[in-house]
Formats: sequence, C-alpha cells, structure tokens
Amino acid sequence: MNKKNILVIGAGGVGSAYIRKAMQYPDSFNELHLASRTLAKCEILKKEFPQISIHQVDADDSSQVRDLIEKVKADILVNLA
Repeated sequence: MNKKNILVIGAGGVGSAYIRKAMQYPDSFNELHLASRTLAKCEILKKEFPQISIHQVDADDSSQVRDLIEKVKADILVNLA
C-alpha cells in the first residue's frame, strides 16, 4: 500500500479529535501534518504527538493553503477549519 501524506487544517475540537484518532493508526499514513491559524493550538498536539509536523496557515487565504500543500507534498487535505 502506498502511504499518503496527510495535511489537516484546523486544530480545534474536530481537528484535535481527527489527529488523536489518526495517531491510533500510525502505519496507515506516511506523514501527518497539522496546520492552524493559531500555532499555539498545534503546539499542544505536538507535545502529545511529537511525530506530527505543525504549521501556521490562514485557511481563508487560498494562496497560503496552496503553498502549504505543495511544501508538505500533501496527498490528502482534510479541512476542519
């Protein structure tokens, strides 16, 4: 199976729940990235799951989102912002 790079946008309640659930199955993806307008929310989850990568992005700015998708080479985008 070709493991995918996943980018999750939104580190609030639903985004946090998604990360926690995904981390129960770490063999099902290659890389897991979390992005939010508020980096502090990402940092909280990074402490719990040091293997995730965190980023700051304004989900309302399509050029920022596009640039981040390209930077992390995301195969799957989950927008929970």
